[in-house]
Amino acid sequence: MSDRHDPQMVCELIERRTGLEAYLVLDTVGPAGACGGIRITEDVGLDEVKALARAMTLKYRFLRVLPLGGAKAGIRIPAGCDAERRTRLLEAFGRKAAPLLRGGIYHPWTDMNTGEKELNEVLRGAGMKPRRFAESGRYTSLTVAASVRAVAEFLQKDVRGLRVAIEGFGSVGSALASELHARGARVVAVSTADGALRHDDALDVPALVERRRRGEDVLAAGGGERMPRERLLELEVDVLVPGARPAAIHAGNAGAVRAAAIVPAANVPVTDEAKTALLGRGVICLPDFVCNAGGALGSYLRGQGLAEPAVRRSLLDDYGRHVTELLRAAQRRGVSPEEVALQACAVGPPAPEGVPSRTVRSLRRSAAGLAPAALRRAVALRRLRRRLLAPYPAV
Repeated sequence: MSDRHDPQMVCELIERRTGLEAYLVLDTVGPAGACGGIRITEDVGLDEVKALARAMTLKYRFLRVLPLGGAKAGIRIPAGCDAERRTRLLEAFGRKAAPLLRGGIYHPWTDMNTGEKELNEVLRGAGMKPRRFAESGRYTSLTVAASVRAVAEFLQKDVRGLRVAIEGFGSVGSALASELHARGARVVAVSTADGALRHDDALDVPALVERRRRGEDVLAAGGGERMPRERLLELEVDVLVPGARPAAIHAGNAGAVRAAAIVPAANVPVTDEAKTALLGRGVICLPDFVCNAGGALGSYLRGQGLAEPAVRRSLLDDYGRHVTELLRAAQRRGVSPEEVALQACAVGPPAPEGVPSRTVRSLRRSAAGLAPAALRRAVALRRLRRRLLAPYPAV
């Protein structure tokens, strides 16, 4: 990522009794605290969590409709860990992070290998009541799809027939594949942790999505060539969507990338060195914190009472126009889209740093709840459209 920044708080959470090894990074803290998912993998590290927390800060600053700072957590849990031990580790994380969780300073969310069940186990460990968490993967897929459409327009290509490769076929990747398939794009390759599947004409997306829904091996669907997952990044396509772990595209493999554009679904999937190399070859690299902002934005709009059709229109249409303008602004200035987006993050008064008192946060929530639902919906849409229709700052 192109900016340099020290996080506001970095925590290492260790509990010898349970074997807990975890990290929690509050990159920035806004008036309503800091939000970010809890990532569960066997090898998650502090540098990864720091980078992901920074991406969350940039996402919220780019959107400028949510009073939140960026955060991220990572818990090391071995693959194949039994359910009982997994629950103990999640509850231990909750106990260790309880002051930040109970104080409303850190708001956890879904992430890799973390859903509503895991989040409520964390809350139980912190002595908090269970709650519902929106399935943000679907919303994330919509702003990624909007970004793919914006790139197609910028390249003067029709979405119909657009060749797309999607790294990662989880909740975001599968929803994205369905959305693009419905619009006539040709999804020619997808990957999972076990490998990749390609078909030069197009994969049977509905069949792949159904296999995933049933918990079956997506790569065993047939109708394509199975290959190592790393090779997906090297396919000659119009749009490559990196949607798995950070630094998937790096200095060592950037030279092999043959996509015309990169539209990230994951956070920080391209290293700074790789971006420099790709931009030097004329490859369009959209910022991750722009493309995958749908999870945060969609959850906000739903929380303000907007119905699903209205959220979908805002994420696909309003947001898509904003990404198109980002690409045009970058072209006018002769800089990368990420440089323009980072400048947009810095425009206007910065979000207040520091942690507001618990009383202040409680009063804000109470005041918001007094507004009629129709008024909250109208204000949320007006704020969003004012933000998305605002021109990118001149520099």
